[in-house]
Amino acid sequence: MISHKLRLEWIRLNMTNRNLKEWYQLQLEFLLSHTYFSEAARESRQKGKEENIWQIQHLLFQ
Repeated sequence: MISHKLRLEWIRLNMTNRNLKEWYQLQLEFLLSHTYFSEAARESRQKGKEENIWQIQHLLFQ
């Protein structure tokens, strides 16, 4: 998941000290509030976004 690379970068830059569960919750909140503005973006990226949401929910609630 791309968010793991972002989390590692933020940790190295002292931008976060969240544990994994808190990180996943932050990512889930971001993805659920995010919207694509163009039809082209929705068509090309919405499915991947929904898969990422499912993966994060699975990690949080397993």
